[in-house]
Order: sequence, then C-alpha cells, then structure tokens
Amino acid sequence: LPTSSSSAEEANLSDSASLLSTDLARPRQHAESAPRSAESPQAQPADPLTRNVSERMRRVLASYWSIPEPTVFLVDSTARPVATTGWPNPRTSLTAAIRAHAGRPQAFLKLLKHPADFASEYEGLVAARAITTPSLQVRVPAVLHTVEAERAIVLEYVPGISLTPLMRRRYLALPDWCVTAVRDLGRWLATYHESRQYYVSPDEFVTGHLQLARRYLDDAAGRLGVTQHALAHRLLDRLGGTIAAQQLRLTWCHGDLVLNNLIMHERLLYVVDFTRYGVGPPEADLESFWNSLRREVGPFPFSAPARSVLWSAFVSAYEATAAKTSTSVKDLWTFEDLMYEIAYAPRPGRPFSEGWLRRARLCLQTTSYLRSWLQERALVYKS
Repeated sequence: LPTSSSSAEEANLSDSASLLSTDLARPRQHAESAPRSAESPQAQPADPLTRNVSERMRRVLASYWSIPEPTVFLVDSTARPVATTGWPNPRTSLTAAIRAHAGRPQAFLKLLKHPADFASEYEGLVAARAITTPSLQVRVPAVLHTVEAERAIVLEYVPGISLTPLMRRRYLALPDWCVTAVRDLGRWLATYHESRQYYVSPDEFVTGHLQLARRYLDDAAGRLGVTQHALAHRLLDRLGGTIAAQQLRLTWCHGDLVLNNLIMHERLLYVVDFTRYGVGPPEADLESFWNSLRREVGPFPFSAPARSVLWSAFVSAYEATAAKTSTSVKDLWTFEDLMYEIAYAPRPGRPFSEGWLRRARLCLQTTSYLRSWLQERALVYKS
C-alpha cells in the first residue's frame, strides 16, 4: 500500500497501534451528562493540528499529488467536504472527496485530530484489507497515501451509498444481492476476528463494565420503574458471575460496525471508518451491527421482517466460521447499550418533524424492547 512514510516510520506506527486508546475490552468512559465521551478521546491540550484545516489539507494534497506546496490552490472544485455524521465529529477535522489531479485518481481524505485515531484508522484498514478475498462481496478501501505528521490518510474513493439510507428505502422489498452481501459481511468479520485473537482472565473486564452498566441503570431508573430497575440489578449480578467463571476471548475489532460505516457500491459492501479499531470482545462488533439495524431501520413501519432477515444472514454466517461467541458477554454489551440509550440518548429535532417522529418512536420501541429483554434474560440466568 503506497504511503508517504518510510518503512521505519511505518514500524513506529505499528508499534503505537499496540497502545491504541480504542481498547474495547476496557469499560467505555462517559461524561457525567448525556453524550458518550467514548465518541471522543480524553481532553488534551490545544493542538495546532486541530486548527488550520485548510493549511493541513494543502500540505497533504501537495504530498499526494507530488507537486510543490505553493502550487496547490484550494479552489471550490478541489475538495468537497463530506459529512459522515449529522453532527461535528470529535475524531476528525475533515472528511472530503478529492478531485483527480496530476495523474492521481479521485480520493477520499480524512484529517484526524488525535495520533491514536490515526494509528487506529491506518492499522485497521491495513489489517482488514489483508484478509479480504474476491470470493466475498465485501471490500475495504485501499490506502493510497498517508502523511503521519498531518494525521492524514488518503483512501480509495468509493462513490456508493451507506446502508442506512439504502435500507430505509428498500427494506420493504430487500434485493437478494443485499442479503448476500450482509451474509458475506458476517463471514468476513469472522475471519477478521480470528486473524488476531487470544484468551484472558475476565477480571478487569467484568469489574469495569459492571460498574459502568450500574451507572447507566441508575440513571435510567426513572424510565424503568421500581420493579424493572430491581430486576435489571439482579440480572446484572448474574451476568457478572457468569462471565467471571469463564475465559474471555479478545480479538481486534472494527469497533463501530454500524450501517453508516458500510457503503454499497456496484453490489459490493465496503467497510469504512476504523478510528475505533482496537482490542475487545468480538461480541461488541456483533452487537453494534444488531443495534444499528434496530436504531436506523426499526422505527419504520413493517421493518421487522427485513431486520430479521439481515440479522439472521449476518450472524449465521459469522457463527458458521468463527469461534463460539459468549452469550453472557453479548448480553452484557446489549445491557450497556440499551441502558445508555434509555438514560442519555438525545432526541433533538423540530417537534413533529420526520426526524422527531422517528426518534420518538425509537424511544418507545427501545423502552418496550428493554423491558421484554430483561424478562427474557432474567429467566435464562435464573439461579
């Protein structure tokens, strides 16, 4: 993969990846109030690279195009900013589509704010692309160029559409090729997890995640009611005991395997955005995909069959090839996500707008789903 770094620099980058801040095995840290601080690294001193985005982009494009920096003119057609989320991203300074120039193809530029995120993105992309096979409908964009000093990565441009809008338009009549692509995604993810895995004692994982889950649970108490709150505490204790009694399987995970990070182009599914790549339980990636289906498509009427088909295709393909997943670890991850969503998830938007109605419906669905899920899992772990 062509980059601007020397082999020594790449070795240093590889070493730094072993200390990535994105360690999913550790409990996710959150702010005292609503938004997840896991979305952004811990507060750091002011960094000049988080400012002067235009100058950073100028230097990166000069390097990518291999032309003198003073000759780079950032006219309107040079780069088209691309919003990857609906709000400012705390991890990236800029994401933009770059026009073809000086013999170099059109590309996608990411300017990252923090060194650990740059290392995560680069290492994750390289590792993911290394295990991709032509027999599957899953691809990973190629790294065309990197400038480590600018925390910049230039990627192959994929002119597709993310699965979120695609699923919202097509969920009533899912095309066969879409289901096949999601099934291949499960096979690809199994290979990705198996490429780097090991087993450890679950002590630190259990202690940290139980504390975090209890905090979410207590903050969600007002919406659960006394009976459900007590039931959730009992379930959490049983989950902790079950996980502590077994070895914990850790792998290198994507870290944010959601519909918005999957791009469909010419019936191929591209996996993007590896800034949260790190060590963690593989169940985290599985649960991310399921929760994304529930959040992004679930509020739409008659979407349950489509979600069921996609999830079944994904998880059955994964489990057919990967080591057995831990039900209790998956349940703990589900517990955390649901409790967080109930307690903190913002529901902004103009009242009675399309977005407001979708979020309001999702809130009701999540509350109902959580209560039925608690009842079901309490029976499973009943001593």
